[in-house]
Amino acid sequence: MLASMIGMRYLDSYSNKGPIRVPKETGIEWVMRTLGNPTDCYDMFRMSRPMFEKLHNVLVESYGLQSTRRMSSTESLALFLWTLVPLNQLGSKEIDLSGLWRHVIESLRKCWHV
Repeated sequence: MLASMIGMRYLDSYSNKGPIRVPKETGIEWVMRTLGNPTDCYDMFRMSRPMFEKLHNVLVESYGLQSTRRMSSTESLALFLWTLVPLNQLGSKEIDLSGLWRHVIESLRKCWHV
C-alpha cells in the first residue's frame, strides 16, 4: 500500500504533463512517403522500394501476411523492418525521432487494439 502511494506521488510529481501529441499523418501515410524517397526508404527499412515490394509480395503470397481492419500488411512490414534498424544507424541526416515514435505507438495500438 505504501509503495503504491509513493509510486503515485512520484508519477504526479515527475511524469510528463505536456499535451498529447497528435501525428500530422497516419502510419500508412508515413510509410508511403518514406517508400517514395529512395534515401529515406533505405535509411528506414534498409532496402530499396522494389525490394520492399518483392518482400511484401512473398510474405503475402507464400507466408500469409494479411492486412487487418486497423493496419495494412504494408504498414506491418514497414514497422517490423524499421524496428530492426538500430537508432544510431538511421542515416546521416537529422531524423524526427519523435515523429517516428508517434507512428510506432499508433501502429502498435492498431495491432493490439489498445
